[in-house]
Amino acid sequence: MTTGSDDIVRRGAEAAAQPADFGVMRWLLDGALVPGAAMTLGEVVIHPGRKNPLHVHGNAGEVLFLVEGALEHRVGDATYRLEPGDCVRVPAGEPHDARSVGPDDARMIVCYNHPNRGYEALE
Repeated sequence: MTTGSDDIVRRGAEAAAQPADFGVMRWLLDGALVPGAAMTLGEVVIHPGRKNPLHVHGNAGEVLFLVEGALEHRVGDATYRLEPGDCVRVPAGEPHDARSVGPDDARMIVCYNHPNRGYEALE
């Protein structure tokens, strides 16, 4: 078995938790963690009844895959209800936010098509 290097395999247990008012984020792959990476990948958890701020990523499109829980995800002027297994695409520069609407944490995998996603809070 090949042991590999840190730029090929990233272990979830090694991803540092970044607490936020709404929950926690863990980044597994981005340009800072793995120089030469072409994207950003992470896990975001939003606690029940909480939401992340309305924000934009001016330089990156985002794809969010909901693993557990339930979300109301606003993209622009539209709001979508997401259940486990659902996916939402957010174009670069589009304002969006998400609220956990179920009794449990909403846990999602997020991917950006840029190694150093921009972030601008709008509220």
